[in-house]
Amino acid sequence: MELVLDPECFGDGGHYILKPKAKTVQQRFINVKHAFDGKAETLVEPIQLPRTNAKYTGTEGIENNQLLLSTQDLKNIFERSVDQTLALIEGQIRMVEAKNKEVKAVFLSGGYANSPYLTSCVEAFAGEQTIGFEKGQECWCAVAQGAVMKGLGLLTSKPEILTRCPKHFGIKTRDHYSAWKNDRFEVQRGADGTPWATNQVRWFVEKGDALVPGKTITETYGCTFEVREKDWPSRKKKHDATADTFREIVFITSEAKELPTRFSDIDLDHGQIERLRFDYTLVPQNKCEMLESKEMGKYRKFRVLVEIAVTTKEVKVNITSGGVALRPTWSAPLFPEAPKPPPPPPSNQQLPRPPPATNVSRTTASTTQSVFPQSPVSPPEPPPGPKREPVARMGSAPMAAYNTPPVRAAM
Repeated sequence: MELVLDPECFGDGGHYILKPKAKTVQQRFINVKHAFDGKAETLVEPIQLPRTNAKYTGTEGIENNQLLLSTQDLKNIFERSVDQTLALIEGQIRMVEAKNKEVKAVFLSGGYANSPYLTSCVEAFAGEQTIGFEKGQECWCAVAQGAVMKGLGLLTSKPEILTRCPKHFGIKTRDHYSAWKNDRFEVQRGADGTPWATNQVRWFVEKGDALVPGKTITETYGCTFEVREKDWPSRKKKHDATADTFREIVFITSEAKELPTRFSDIDLDHGQIERLRFDYTLVPQNKCEMLESKEMGKYRKFRVLVEIAVTTKEVKVNITSGGVALRPTWSAPLFPEAPKPPPPPPSNQQLPRPPPATNVSRTTASTTQSVFPQSPVSPPEPPPGPKREPVARMGSAPMAAYNTPPVRAAM
């Protein structure tokens, strides 16, 4: 049966827009599809075709302007999607069994689960696998209901609050030299003659990256260093104790909007540089390689691993080689610490009570004057002087009391 409709109903091209008449046919077919269970042996409910100027070639399946679909026709329509659904379920079961676990049941949900034919096919498949089968209610709106429940937080856990990384983190590196990419003044040849472009920067964590609470963003980078054999400390030969046995990893943080690829372009107004020195004599011997070249003669090449770990609270940098720490872990808070607020003023109950009014006084550098008027006070008595004997007066005690000889008056 071939049904040819006028392009006016459907439009033309690979992707087309259904016109009103075609939408009517589609809606009538959806009703038939949703009611199909695959059990009927006769023709299913006919689909009334719209009145149109379309020409129908062939009369099989069309009578009185009605499209007649048989049970086998609809099974052929369902065949591809049903087979793919069963294959998907079988794959999930095998994945669970590969982990030595057992599937208890198959739960079918979603709009397509409303199809009785699909439900019967999945249930029959689950029965063959001796697995239970369940189907949700109102499957057609499962996605919408789940979205609403998620938004309301019903039967779900509260989503974690993500934090945006406030800075970029990277290290100074060297890359293979390319004439079209690097400046010729940046080239430096290694011990084996390989040209390297120095002054390069590699960024590992960028500003705005999502940080999940309780989880760590970890990035690693392997670095290679070369040291002449005569400069390498050895127990068998006397070595200068003042020799520099340190190398450094340059760690960079930046808040700039555009990330530079050259170290010399780092804007220190919006960034910071940390030179992390480590002692290369701590590198295990299995991480050192003895080599020889015309340029350097005998030299040692050793490898270290730089690990950058970023959490919602801090950033850490570890430098190791073969699992051996070459220096203490460097760390810094991810966000600047907020200044502590000033202590709150004392409450009214804590304020000292004023003294009584009679005792309130105004004090100067030399005198103390009462604020309130006071009654006049008699002047203080002078300090006592040396003790004196009482003076005799007429009619007083005898003169002999003063240790003087008596005097007689002449008559």
